[in-house]
Amino acid sequence: MYSLRGLMPRTTGRFTKFGLKVNCLRYKNENYAERYLKGGIVTIAYNPDDVNAVWLLENGKYIRFELIEGRFHGKCLTEVPAIQDGQKQEVKDD
Repeated sequence: MYSLRGLMPRTTGRFTKFGLKVNCLRYKNENYAERYLKGGIVTIAYNPDDVNAVWLLENGKYIRFELIEGRFHGKCLTEVPAIQDGQKQEVKDD
């Protein structure tokens, strides 16, 4: 898998107090709690076919971050907006 990470698409992510935000999803890595509080923009490698994890590119290494939001486990990136829109509609209907 390590050699395939170099072929994954890249995007930017943002550290927030709620975790690492990438492609409108939140991720965690217990070793980065302090960075969440500091904030900042970082480069991320991701697999568009599986949103369960992303990889922070830092000092030539890939650091794995796990998806926080369970409703998206096992989904591909193209499915995420439909799920999010469906939840927004449910809230409006209530």
